[in-house]
Amino acid sequence: MTYRGRFCYVAARLSSQPQPRPILRLRYQGSADRWAIGIYLASDQRYTEAELPTSFGPKTGTPEQGIDHTFVLYAGPSRQP
Repeated sequence: MTYRGRFCYVAARLSSQPQPRPILRLRYQGSADRWAIGIYLASDQRYTEAELPTSFGPKTGTPEQGIDHTFVLYAGPSRQP
């Protein structure tokens, strides 16, 4: 994670990639429980809050919700035994 102004950038090392890749950006909304969630579009090399899939859920939430929802887009849903 890196921070710049009102933004928190999250990168992750995916199994198919040797280096961490950008995953999402969280934009502070004035409360620890309210952050705008933006996914990273590798095709455009930019973050967007507007192009989240409808299945994503709310476009704002806690950092944990942002990470949980975004990682499902990249890695698929977790498997339950």
